[in-house]
Amino acid sequence: MKTTLTLGVLLLLFTFTGFAQRTYSEENLAQLSPEEINVLLKQANENKTIAWVFTIVGPVSMASMFVFNEVSDGISFQTAGLLFFGGALVTIIGIPMLLVNSSRVKKINKSMQDKLSLKIAPCSFHNYMAQGNQMGLTLRIRF
Repeated sequence: MKTTLTLGVLLLLFTFTGFAQRTYSEENLAQLSPEEINVLLKQANENKTIAWVFTIVGPVSMASMFVFNEVSDGISFQTAGLLFFGGALVTIIGIPMLLVNSSRVKKINKSMQDKLSLKIAPCSFHNYMAQGNQMGLTLRIRF
């Protein structure tokens, strides 16, 4: 039962990881409209700000254990442990989050710096008169 549960959780995590990699790939960013790229850039910047907060709050929480111990007559062992391990956990979450979102912002800015690109891609158009699909080409010029 433990093996099945572990494999199920890993499969779920790998699925989310795979979809996350596809969202910010260079090929996907090249196909998005400027409005969609701005939305992704805004989300990445917000997540980067949250990561900075986590990265700062974690060590402050860990250090506050010593400050509270000096200021007051002492704090309980449970409170000190909670502050220390809570701060460590927040730091462990914040650092990878910061690294990932920094690279996302760089990828998005790099894709936005491409001043002129010309792309011809196959597409399908729906013909309302004939009630069917017609194949065609899309010419996308980005400047």
